[in-house]
Amino acid sequence: MKTNYLLTFLVCSFTFAQSRVNSEPVNQAILPQAVRWQALSSNGFTYNFPTTLSQISGSNPAALNGFDTLALGLSYQFDSDLNEAYFAKIGYVDNYLYMPQSIALAYPYNDLFTFGVSAAQKYNGGLDLGKTPITTITKPEGTGEFFSPDIRTHIISLSAIIAIDLEKSLPGLSFALRYNFDRFSYEDKIMDLESNASGSSSSFAAGLAYQINAGFSTIEVAGFYEQGANLAGTLQSNYSTRIAIDSTRGTQYYGAPLSPTKAGAVLPNRWHVGLKASPDIGQFMFEYSSIDWEGTGNFRESTEISASYTHYFSDRLSLSLGGYSTEKKLGPELPKSWDKFSATFLTFGVQTKFRGLDVDLALADSHLSGDSWREQTIFKIAVSSSL
Repeated sequence: MKTNYLLTFLVCSFTFAQSRVNSEPVNQAILPQAVRWQALSSNGFTYNFPTTLSQISGSNPAALNGFDTLALGLSYQFDSDLNEAYFAKIGYVDNYLYMPQSIALAYPYNDLFTFGVSAAQKYNGGLDLGKTPITTITKPEGTGEFFSPDIRTHIISLSAIIAIDLEKSLPGLSFALRYNFDRFSYEDKIMDLESNASGSSSSFAAGLAYQINAGFSTIEVAGFYEQGANLAGTLQSNYSTRIAIDSTRGTQYYGAPLSPTKAGAVLPNRWHVGLKASPDIGQFMFEYSSIDWEGTGNFRESTEISASYTHYFSDRLSLSLGGYSTEKKLGPELPKSWDKFSATFLTFGVQTKFRGLDVDLALADSHLSGDSWREQTIFKIAVSSSL
């Protein structure tokens, strides 16, 4: 099936794009499976209440006030590949495994200001089109050789954060802003044909957090808005203006005029609100998110809900259990048979200390309750240390 749809897929992506207006970018398909889980930690999905410093690039920027010493954080994330993640049994591949998911630095300047910088992957998506047989005019059934197209989209973000602790004037309240420099890259390789594009743009996030002591527990309410990304770059390629097909009677040429084309990617805007209760024995967290997918072209506005409980066994060990539900509603122009992107993940986490490092381990799995295109297992490890 992948082979049958390969030509159609390529025509719809860039061959057809040559006839479009040059200033209009051809946006790549953004798969929910490839959006990086910056919120995942040992405490489950914690957009507003990051457990580790490495999360600050994708969390409520006001949470940076919770890091009261100069510190460095690093994380790696591993997503299971999917044999079927899109139409025509197109699969998903987790690329750039050598690259950290995120790295971050926090610097408390004084009692009022805390500064942070970070670098993180926002999107890491490779399309698996499978092996396609090579055919010729004399051997339409195939030569016995195969090729595997390599198509990947990558978005990384460099961030700068300033968090303000308003304790003196408004006790318990924090406010912060985050500036993101987002960089997009696209690559494809189909036999000897290669193309690539890159571009960049800016985005921002703004957040609030309010904390009170209720006697039996500390209660924290937080929320933030995160702007999406709209990126594009001119496509560069080694595509010839002629396509040559060998045969026993000589080489036949077919015209394929090319013109400058832009490739692009769009990530959604997000709203996140959360509630955390922290009694002496552990903490409970609940979060709700609204995701504006409509600008990406494939989905309507969708929701995400997460909840978790973390139990403190000692000051060196805590364990957590939680759940995360994500619902993706397709746009009206897409066939209902593609409605396979929703899932409920179970999350498990361990937080401990090892040789002066804070170690955070998280596992999320949706095989028990996920649509067929979202049956994934995600593993993440994060470490941080005061400097």
